[in-house]
Amino acid sequence: MVFQLAWLLLRWGSANQALWYADLTYLLVIYLSTALTARAAQTADRHRRGTARLLLGAMLMLSAGESVWVYFDLFTQRAPDASMADLCYYAFYLLLGWTLLRQSGAGVRSLSTVATLLDSILVVGVAGLVAWFSFLANVATDSTASALVRVVTLSYPALDLGLLTVILIALRGTRTAGQTLLFAGGLGVYILADLSYAYLNSRGAYASGNWIDVLWTLGTAALAVAGSRPPQTSGAPAPLLNALTRLRQRLAALPYLAVLVSCILLILSMLRPSVATPGVVWGTVVVFGLVMLRQAVAFHENAQLNQQIEQSQAQLRHQAYHDALTGLPNRAMFVERLQLALRRAVPEGLQVSVLCIDLDGFKLVNDSFGHAAGDALLVQASGRMAGLLQDGDTLARIGGDEFILITVRPLGLEDAPAVAAHLNALLSQPFQVGPHQLYLTASIGISTAGLSGGDPAELQRQADLALYQAKSRGKNAYQVFTPELARSVHAREHISRELHFALEREEFSLRYQPQFQGQQLIGVEALLRWHSHVLGDVPPGEFIGVAEDTGLIFAVGEWVLDHACRQAAAWHAAGQPLRVAVNISPRQFARQDFVTLVTAALTRHALPARLLELELTERLVVEDLQGAAAKITQLRQLGVLVSLDDFGGGQSSLSYLMMLPVNALKIDRNFVVNAEQNEAGQRVIQAITTIAHALNLHVVAEGVETAAQLSLVSSLGCEVVQGYLLGAPMSAEALTGGRTLPAPSTA
Repeated sequence: MVFQLAWLLLRWGSANQALWYADLTYLLVIYLSTALTARAAQTADRHRRGTARLLLGAMLMLSAGESVWVYFDLFTQRAPDASMADLCYYAFYLLLGWTLLRQSGAGVRSLSTVATLLDSILVVGVAGLVAWFSFLANVATDSTASALVRVVTLSYPALDLGLLTVILIALRGTRTAGQTLLFAGGLGVYILADLSYAYLNSRGAYASGNWIDVLWTLGTAALAVAGSRPPQTSGAPAPLLNALTRLRQRLAALPYLAVLVSCILLILSMLRPSVATPGVVWGTVVVFGLVMLRQAVAFHENAQLNQQIEQSQAQLRHQAYHDALTGLPNRAMFVERLQLALRRAVPEGLQVSVLCIDLDGFKLVNDSFGHAAGDALLVQASGRMAGLLQDGDTLARIGGDEFILITVRPLGLEDAPAVAAHLNALLSQPFQVGPHQLYLTASIGISTAGLSGGDPAELQRQADLALYQAKSRGKNAYQVFTPELARSVHAREHISRELHFALEREEFSLRYQPQFQGQQLIGVEALLRWHSHVLGDVPPGEFIGVAEDTGLIFAVGEWVLDHACRQAAAWHAAGQPLRVAVNISPRQFARQDFVTLVTAALTRHALPARLLELELTERLVVEDLQGAAAKITQLRQLGVLVSLDDFGGGQSSLSYLMMLPVNALKIDRNFVVNAEQNEAGQRVIQAITTIAHALNLHVVAEGVETAAQLSLVSSLGCEVVQGYLLGAPMSAEALTGGRTLPAPSTA
């Protein structure tokens, strides 16, 4: 190409030599470009191989066509009107268009692409009108040329206009911006050279060695370079993408400019009629027809876009107000529905209730069978509950296994507790999830708006409080909110708040209730007491449950264990080896490091393990029998004593009793209190002592308050007794400070 430019500037040699220079330099560029394209096709990966082979085919057709043309131009007196060269050129154009479309990723797949195609045809059509007005009309109507010559001559501008259409479509494509621009640029230069050649040739002004030969050379080289460039895996550079964006924006204005140009051509043709005038008139008609078609497509496209926007908005509204899993309303819609129901309630005489529903046992299903089974269970449960809805009711899922129901009923008809009872009965029936038959229950809290209406947030808060109470009662139940419940919850919250500071303020203390075996004091039970600086004396029944729920039981339990061991060690050092029994909470016992904590307390205070007894509840060990048995075994190996507290009042069973290596059973105090007047109670105590002795276990009777009770439990085989008759819980100082304890008597 440099040699060609140098020759065009200096023009050395004769006219015959000039012909050879012009033809052979261009042919050499074509051959080199074809070789470069062939190498790119050979090394291309499987994603680019098809495009690279198409471009190679185009370059081979160009090489063949130009070789034939050079032969005719250099070795014959006159080139034929049509030859194999023309067929090769035609194939070259078609393959180039196909390559560019594939390279850019453009295609006719949607209305937007059809609109792009129409815009491109509009622009190209007007470009064709300009060419027709300028010189093509003269070529088409030249009576001195044969029909074949005119057809061949006009075919090249037609192919160029077709390629121009492809370029405009490709520039709207989505892939490989750099290669697309280079390819389209090379093809554009080629089209400019073709149209310039056609214009000059129509006036007999073209000969080999013209400046437009450089355009063909540049176009060919650009096509080869574009085809041989590797794809940009990291994306096109930002400046190139910005330039392509600006170019696409400007291309969008071309159809309007094309219409203006066609109108100008029509006016000029009318003012100065010529052989081009009929073609300009019909071309303008076609242009306006395309404009109308383009507008129709635009209207349809806008209608589709509006429909998609409406569908998207409807979908977003549904997602904003519904739960994705169950399809039920979510919290946002629940709030709106509750506000609407409360506004209707007073004028229409309706009763509005809110039911907070929590599925008991759902976490166990999730842990045992996986989240897919849990999701399926939620869908089935929500379907069952939705079957109870009446007009005006709303069932919403507000998260996890929590649902909330709004019932709207005329005054005097079915009330919320009846609905809750139906829900409990419905949800207690088995669910079939795949091959598994699963079971659920529900805890339900109920709040009902007064006759004067109510606040939505307050109604939900009241239902939540009632739900908490229902769960604390053992689940599978419902609870109606009452003012007394609110006061109880408020007191509980106050206790929880003060409990956080109890250890820091040293408000806890231990009281010790003596235990006798016969006439001998053998041990004590350590009982926790709390004297709050704010609340005063708080009974254990009121704060132990709060400590369990808040997690404070871990710190409190460690404090009790540590202080009980310290006091027992002090007694042991003073020559009074009393066994200390400590109550252990379920959450405390469930800790993996519980045995380690006990070991550390014994070591810290140098307390013999035989002087520490841990009291566990039946419920605690039954929930995880194997785990409980393993921990009890470790404790027994340390020498620590373990007893089952409140035995007989829970899920007493010989099977688990035989699995647990405990030392003693403490009979539930209710049996002791009622044994005097209840022969059945006496038989239960007798049965427990018989079983315990058969298993080499001691029996402790607690709650002994009268001499008759003491005589009875002793006669029934209880070795150890404890109760207010023998001594109330007292401080360590009172227990060992010389105070006389009443001696047990069976008289």
